[in-house]
Amino acid sequence: MKVSFYIVIFVLIPWFTAGKIFFPGYYLELFLGMLLPLITTACTLYIEKIIYDKSPEKLTPFLIKAFIGKMLVYGLYIIIIFSFYSFNPIPFIISFSACFITLHVIEALFLKSILSN
Repeated sequence: MKVSFYIVIFVLIPWFTAGKIFFPGYYLELFLGMLLPLITTACTLYIEKIIYDKSPEKLTPFLIKAFIGKMLVYGLYIIIIFSFYSFNPIPFIISFSACFITLHVIEALFLKSILSN
């Protein structure tokens, strides 16, 4: 799916640029902050498109379940990261928050585009 490919590129280019050029000391923290929101959004967008094409009335229940599932996974991820990995938490939180917000806006715009057809 093109949208999933574009969001992967949209996230990996800034991560590489910020991590390698501007903040090389926080390369891993930036990556870990962007990783889970990127994976969950790419998978959700892919599944949303499949569900909408097959049976649009099942999209809303899926979105509710996906949102609850993502919140549980995000919480568990943050607990695991902070419990088992020693690093500077500020770059991780900034990267995670920026990626989370940006990708959810992209997901909302994607939903708006498929629902307006």
